[in-house]
Amino acid sequence: MRFEKRGLSGNVFDLSMTRVDIANYLGMAIETVSRLLTHLQNEHIIEVEKRRVRIMNLGKLKQCLLYENEPHILLTAKVRQPNNIQAKVA
Repeated sequence: MRFEKRGLSGNVFDLSMTRVDIANYLGMAIETVSRLLTHLQNEHIIEVEKRRVRIMNLGKLKQCLLYENEPHILLTAKVRQPNNIQAKVA
């Protein structure tokens, strides 16, 4: 990762924007951003403490990227089951 090349952690970083800023930037409601972060945390994909994010499972996070344009699907998908993910996207 780029952070590691600079001598920083590759899986822990501080968000430079608030959740409101992220929502505005992505054109989403703040509630959607909060639900997505909570979902990722509940699935043990990330840990969030204020603006600090720790990636716990990079593989699962990469699976979630399939849903970048459809965050509502991510909230109902079983991230642990790649076959279900592919079936829902197709």
